[in-house]
Amino acid sequence: MSEQTKTRVLFLVQLPPPLHGASTMNQSVFNAISTDNQFKIRLINLNFARDLADLQKVRFGKVVKAFAIFLRLIWQLLTFRPHTVYFSIVPLNFVLIRDALYLLIIKLLLPKGKYVLHFHRSGLIEYAIKWRLKWFYRLLFRRCDIIHLSESLVEKEIEPLRLVNVRIHAIPNFIDDIEPVPEKTISAGHDNILFLSNLLPQKGYNTLVDAFALLEKEYPNLTLTIAGPAPSQNVFIKLKNKITALGLDEKVLVTGKVDGAEKRKLFANASIFILPSEREYFPLVVLEAMAYGVAVISSARDNLDCYFQDERDILYIDKIEVSSIVKCIKKLIDEPDLRISIASNATFKSKEIQRESSNRLKKLLKAI
Repeated sequence: MSEQTKTRVLFLVQLPPPLHGASTMNQSVFNAISTDNQFKIRLINLNFARDLADLQKVRFGKVVKAFAIFLRLIWQLLTFRPHTVYFSIVPLNFVLIRDALYLLIIKLLLPKGKYVLHFHRSGLIEYAIKWRLKWFYRLLFRRCDIIHLSESLVEKEIEPLRLVNVRIHAIPNFIDDIEPVPEKTISAGHDNILFLSNLLPQKGYNTLVDAFALLEKEYPNLTLTIAGPAPSQNVFIKLKNKITALGLDEKVLVTGKVDGAEKRKLFANASIFILPSEREYFPLVVLEAMAYGVAVISSARDNLDCYFQDERDILYIDKIEVSSIVKCIKKLIDEPDLRISIASNATFKSKEIQRESSNRLKKLLKAI
């Protein structure tokens, strides 16, 4: 394909680090488009945060960087002249001011372009109602293509805004192609539960440890691995102190951040993956566990249920309580055929959904 016929796409996104759901998804989209010969791309990385603890902080350095990126955005719009701008926008809180200015200058300097806005979280409608901003969103999003993670989020978050001249798309998350997982190393009669996520309070790892303390009395060969980075070292200290106080030092392993071969090994050793989070939208780690052939227990039924059926592709936790977590884990331990069936179905289903999501996104980013 000649350079003249390629679709020019400008990415305005945050890529890792720090590593979290939105930045990981942005990386997957960027990788999918940058390796496709029908696109020519440029990247402006919105990497304002130093680490997880810095994500919600307001610093003078961030303000300076926001202005520098504003100037760089103008330069790219004038020199690269993209057909499409893919913008991982955060339309909430103080970040709304920054991102609204970015979007307005994009529209001003690229009046005939395509503007694709990708939302990675919920809370938009609540924020709009609280601050009476529906009118502002109608103006801001005019002539944009908006991507949200599921039909349920579109119904709850976008449709009540009554946007005008906007195209709305429900496209599930997808991940990069993963390397084959090493051969399963789980021994007979032994089940290892894996938790892999950022160690933030709302992720539910503390409740999981409390549930495991009850389960290990009934299943003496049961073990738990908690993996993922934390905002501070103090989080690890408190978690390990809790594990010690419950007498679980020999049964619970806390690894910290893992990636590459080390992460693949954790999935190879896991018979159950669990994410009992209080607030999830479309967790990429669930897709990753499914791709690795591990049975998944997860919250986020509202957003995942239209893609993954309970007790066929996944097991949902409806209440983030010790008793609910215990019940779900016991079910998969006591019914190994169900666990194997869920893992097998989910592997096929997740690959199908991800392939469709990638193709739909590429089609959307193509020039009109």
